[in-house]
Amino acid sequence: MSALRKALFSASTAGLPPAARGAAQAFLDSWESIALKAGTASEVYADELKAAGTSYENLDAEVARRMAALGGEAR
Repeated sequence: MSALRKALFSASTAGLPPAARGAAQAFLDSWESIALKAGTASEVYADELKAAGTSYENLDAEVARRMAALGGEAR
């Protein structure tokens, strides 16, 4: 998403006819905003997935610890 945002930010409308430049710039600005929001959302989602994974690992370790304390073995 960062690469897309940079590409949109650096895109030029200079090669377009003057009548089309305003609309083209509005389009690029909109897509840059969408790319920024999507990038932020994907980073938040990735952080939440990592936190969930860590929680599962901690739960699994706690179950194994309790099983060991009871003289059993986690499978």
